[in-house]
Amino acid sequence: MKNGGIIDDTIVSNFGDTIGMVVNAGCKDKDEAHMNRELEKFKKDGKDVKIVWSTNSLVALQGPLAPTVLQKLTGYDISSIPFFGIASFAIAGVQCQVHR
Repeated sequence: MKNGGIIDDTIVSNFGDTIGMVVNAGCKDKDEAHMNRELEKFKKDGKDVKIVWSTNSLVALQGPLAPTVLQKLTGYDISSIPFFGIASFAIAGVQCQVHR
């Protein structure tokens, strides 16, 4: 397997009882196959693990002006999100998860 099955360019979030992952769309098939193989290993060890795939989308707003631009679209205080933090709030009326 190319890259030895390594998953790269992925955002992982710990929600306490679940883990959320956003994979690069260009790597989706490779990453999905890898995660399904690993899932089977966990199940064989008797672990209660499942993967729920969704069709949510990612928009990457990057650069030094990103917080300023995003702030214009929400009443949520963007500066309150710590580096590598996550927050859920509405942007232009649409509920979103924002990762910093």
